[in-house]
Amino acid sequence: MQKGRGRGLMRLAGMVVIALGAFGGARPALAQDQSPLNLPREGLDYSGISVGGVTVLPQVTFRTEYDNNLFATSTNPVDDARFELTPALALRKQAGALNLRMDNYANFRWHAHNPREDSTAFGSALRASTGGNSANTFAMRLSFDRAIESRGDPEQTAGPTDPPRRIDLYGGDLSYRHRFGNFSAELSGAADWANYNDPLDQDRDMATYRGALRLAYRTPSSLEGFVEGYVNRRDFRLATDFSGINRDTTTIGANVGVQRDIGQRLRGRIGMGIFRANPDSPALQSFSGLGVSGDLTWTPRVRTQVNLRLSRGDVATVRAGATGRIDTSVRIGVDQEIRHNLLGRLSVGYSDRQYRGSVRGHLKTFDARVELEYLMGRKVSLFSAGTFTNREARIAFDRFEKTVASLGIRYKF
Repeated sequence: MQKGRGRGLMRLAGMVVIALGAFGGARPALAQDQSPLNLPREGLDYSGISVGGVTVLPQVTFRTEYDNNLFATSTNPVDDARFELTPALALRKQAGALNLRMDNYANFRWHAHNPREDSTAFGSALRASTGGNSANTFAMRLSFDRAIESRGDPEQTAGPTDPPRRIDLYGGDLSYRHRFGNFSAELSGAADWANYNDPLDQDRDMATYRGALRLAYRTPSSLEGFVEGYVNRRDFRLATDFSGINRDTTTIGANVGVQRDIGQRLRGRIGMGIFRANPDSPALQSFSGLGVSGDLTWTPRVRTQVNLRLSRGDVATVRAGATGRIDTSVRIGVDQEIRHNLLGRLSVGYSDRQYRGSVRGHLKTFDARVELEYLMGRKVSLFSAGTFTNREARIAFDRFEKTVASLGIRYKF
């Protein structure tokens, strides 16, 4: 039986608690914007095309990849080569303190020996924000994505003979901050929906609504301490999942933490707190837990940057027998300008997906990735990447190990 027309969001593959936690909702990650990989480079800078005050940034990327375990299985792995074409178009507009940006993309995948895995993904996102020293700032986002579910997703249900699952993701968020002296207050809210195109996954269709209020105080050293309260509501489209359980849940919690938005060496945010997940179904017990969120950037030299991200919190699941799921993840990476026209990135990560009340127990995943990009000029670059992933689990079905290697070329018009 359906519970209305609202069609669900983003599967909380990421953390509910943290999505509202120390990051304050709609703010962009600091590390990515200020990475040494994005610094000006004489003779290699690309500024796009100016059209009526709007900066247009079109580009196309082609890559070929080798995957030694296409279906992320624990036995009898199947390898394959695939080819990807990704056109993208970005639009930028600045009018006074107002920044507008729109990002559009499509991704076409073809496989040499398993055409059933061929897919097309696409999406668009509109963002607006105000910055500077204004006492009042806001940020907003509207987005749509046709996503393709990863074969390594622990919630995925598609078998090797099934095509990969397609998901329509809709989202929007808004935040407003007012600063008075050394104090500030920020109110943020978001709504997201996920609609799985395959009827076999319709019990995963979900709407997520979030809201948070944060109060902060800035010290003379530019270090800012904050406290925050939030509420998160998950509302599945079906009254019960295919195992007969109502998975609708309301999570409330509070975080305390510190952040630093400016500084030559160290900046970022880190917070922790407690949450209380309250399922609607009497068959599922409420539970409390520790939530952690961190996004820190250390810049020991102008051309070197170290990024650290951590998170822990309650995540949605429809797995039969599971009363809940808690995800913990840690990732550390280094962005490095090796030479004026040679850029590198190395990252390693660890995640622990804990299924409460389920024989699946913990799914522990380690991954490492290295990327190199050679800038041939203002518009053309060559790149290569390699990724290794290993997941350990109690059940053999959940284990896998895979390596993916890729080569590609990127052209900016």
